[in-house]
This record gives sequence, structure tokens and C-alpha cells, in this order.
Amino acid sequence: MFVDFPPGTGDIQLTTIQKLNLAGAIIVTTPQEIALNDARKATSMFTNPDLKVPILGIIENMSWFTPEQHPDEKYYVFGKGGGHKLAIEYDTFLLGQIPLVMEVGEAAEKGLSIFSQTNKLVIESFEKIAKLIISKTEIKS
Repeated sequence: MFVDFPPGTGDIQLTTIQKLNLAGAIIVTTPQEIALNDARKATSMFTNPDLKVPILGIIENMSWFTPEQHPDEKYYVFGKGGGHKLAIEYDTFLLGQIPLVMEVGEAAEKGLSIFSQTNKLVIESFEKIAKLIISKTEIKS
């Protein structure tokens, strides 16, 4: 089960952490420094010695924008490398980077899944992240 918390370290997050036996936390950020500061606070909360929730990794959302007409171009609208920087700071993994794709937002508004996208890069990004999360959480016998 995934619990998607809003940014921050409030009562909802703390109560959930204390009441549930979490396998780990995945920190999602965008590349810009202001977002990284929120992600740092959340990471510090999860790794607090009293809570001890392992960080499974970092996901960087809205990593770059590629115009549909120019698939070889990348524009780093929100900066570059923030997720990687955070992963290094907390000695964890960058699980993946998700590009900013207008079709994703449009599909979500219609209640469609990520797999309804025509942009294969987006689907591949999510599949790679899912596989890494599964590998980090599966029980070894």
C-alpha cells in the first residue's frame, strides 16, 4: 500500500508513521532547491532515530520538459539534478526521474492511468521505478 502524503512533516505524517509498520518511505521531489528543502525535512523526519523508517529512494518529478515536436531536446525548467543531489545527501538511491509531459496531466484529469500515454519514455520511467521499489520491498526467503 502506498500513502501519498502532502509536503511537510505534520501530525498526519507522524501519526501514520507511529501507527503503521512501514516498509519504507519514498521521497518525491522536483529539482528546484525550495522543493528539496521540503524533501529534506520529510527525509529527516522518517530517518529520526525514534521513527526509523528506511528511505527506499528518491524520485525526481518534472525533471525536464521535452517538446513533442523535438524529442531529442531537454529543457530543465525547474533546475537539474536535485533528486540526485538529495539521494547523495541521504546515502540512498535515485529511483528515477520523471519528465514533465502535458499528456500525463491531461490523462489524469480524465481518470486514465499512466499506461494510456503515447509517450513511451514516461511509461518506461514509471515501470523502471516500480521494478526498483518492488526489488527493495520484496521479502527474501
